[in-house]
Parts: sequence; structure tokens; C-alpha cells
Amino acid sequence: MHRAGKAYGRYSETINAISMIRPSLKKNLSPAWDLAFSWLQDEPHVHHPALPLSVLLAMSTLSLLWGWPTEAAIWLMTWIGLLRIGEVLEAVRSDLLLPRDSAPGIEHILLRIREPKTRGRGARHQSTRIEPQDAVALISQVFQDFAPSDKLWSFSAATLRRRFVCLLTALGLPVRPCNGARPFDLGSLRPGGATHLLTLTEDTSLVQRRGRWASLHVMNIYLQEVAVATCIPRLLPETRQKIDHLSQNFGEVLEQSLYFLKFKIPTNAWYLLFKCQP
Repeated sequence: MHRAGKAYGRYSETINAISMIRPSLKKNLSPAWDLAFSWLQDEPHVHHPALPLSVLLAMSTLSLLWGWPTEAAIWLMTWIGLLRIGEVLEAVRSDLLLPRDSAPGIEHILLRIREPKTRGRGARHQSTRIEPQDAVALISQVFQDFAPSDKLWSFSAATLRRRFVCLLTALGLPVRPCNGARPFDLGSLRPGGATHLLTLTEDTSLVQRRGRWASLHVMNIYLQEVAVATCIPRLLPETRQKIDHLSQNFGEVLEQSLYFLKFKIPTNAWYLLFKCQP
């Protein structure tokens, strides 16, 4: 596979598939994993850059201005809940436990994870928790009327990826690798949320539990405190100004968007309504 130019992920998943089909061979696969580590040294793996809070808020604000409340809810849910984007794409309404579905006094959201990645090493039944009240309000308004079997994202993953790229382009952020730096993508939401949570709490055990990582070593791969702290200052002044302006107006735009959702105003009219406001 290496000589044929196949991806490393296919090789590693082939080993995992063999160990699942024939558990008795698991202890004999050490040489195969040794080759995998050599493969990574020859072809280093590039991790997803962590998405800072200011960029998340700017993207969410812009999504609402464009009439994309579902996309904004997904960005916030994935970032705050430290979710893998595939876990969100597989989720249906019955997996989402909103405050209105819970016992009185519960003000946070729970999302049950279908087929969690670490189910073989950790708990088989896993969930994530979203607590910030602004995110809870938006997610509740967007998804509360979905049927239990409706997917939270009803379109393809490629469509969600394209809309993410559209937002990056509008903000003036790169969408292609530049000077060896990888652009933000959907995989940047999880490490961005994890890094921010660690910065707020300085509690690695909390971050590990919220992110459902099997070990601290794996979790530490996702944490990028220096990269997040130095990301925004390296941007062009006009890009920084745009991000700052949108992120600072997130609360005001969210309040108006919740009003639109409450009174069922069509999302294709949101852009014009926001444009007409002083």
C-alpha cells in the first residue's frame, strides 16, 4: 500500500479491521504497527489547526446574517461539545436532549453519540454536554420541531464543507495550504473547543472527559494553546477587523435570529431583513 501511494488511513484501518475480524491475531500485529509508525515518520501527519473562539463567533454571526441558522447551530454544538464532525452528521433529533425534553431545572443540552470512536476502550454509551445559554437557545430553536428520526444535518457532508469554506472566504481567511500552514476546516472545531476549555479551566481531566479521549496522550495532540494565541495576530489587518466586528456583534445578531426563528420567518429573507436594519 505504501509503494502504491495509498493513504496512511487506509493502511491503519486495514489493521484495525483485521484485529476486529480475528481478535486472536491482535497481539501479533505489533510489526504491522511498527511499519505504521515508520510510515508516519516518512510522511508526517498534519493535525487540524484549532479554531479560535473569535473566529467561531464571527463564522456563527455571518451564518445567521446569511440565513443559515442550522449551520450556525452545528458550528457551536461541535465546538462547545468537542464533537467529531462525523458524530454530528450521524446524529438525529432523538439523540438530542434539549431542556424542553428534560426534567425541570435542567438548562443544558445533551447529545448522545452514535457509535463512539472509543467505545472499544471506554464507555459504550457516550454523550456530550452544551452549557452556554446563548448556544442552548439557538440550538433549541433550530432543532426543537424536528421529527425524532430527522437528521440534524439533512444534506451531504460535502455541502456542509462547502458552506464552511464560503464563510472562511468571506472572512478573508485562507482556504488552501499556504507557507506550510493548513487552513481551518470542519476538523478544526473539536481541537478549538478543547483548547479553549483548557484555557478557561486548566483542568486536563475535565477536558479529557468532555472530549471522551481514552488517554491524556491522545488529548494532548489536540491541544494547541500557542497556535490559537498566535493565530489572529498573524492575519491581515482587514481580516482581523472583520473578525473582531462580527464576533463582537454575535449577541445582537443572535437575539434577532431567535426572534426570526420564533415567528417562523423564512431563512431566505434573513439577509434582506438584516440588511435593512440600521
